[in-house]
Amino acid sequence: MLETQSQAYEFNWPPAEALVDALAEEIAALGADARFFGNADHVTPQAPQGSGEFIVARSVSWRPLSKATFDTGILGVGRTLAFIVWAEEED
Repeated sequence: MLETQSQAYEFNWPPAEALVDALAEEIAALGADARFFGNADHVTPQAPQGSGEFIVARSVSWRPLSKATFDTGILGVGRTLAFIVWAEEED
């Protein structure tokens, strides 16, 4: 099950399935050569090659885009399409 994590507090919750499906469609529409950008720098531990293990990156710095207490997002860019998904959370 996919879960989202609160930016302000130590809890997770499952996102709406329709949102997950819509985001998956948008990512697929960008194509195999898509590039992705966000407002944080991450350190990503390496999973063993071929393990299929999902690795969660740890944020080491962050540059806010909004005036919210916390915000994060991703910009996906393909050859002919682009999208942005942004989340804000107040403390």
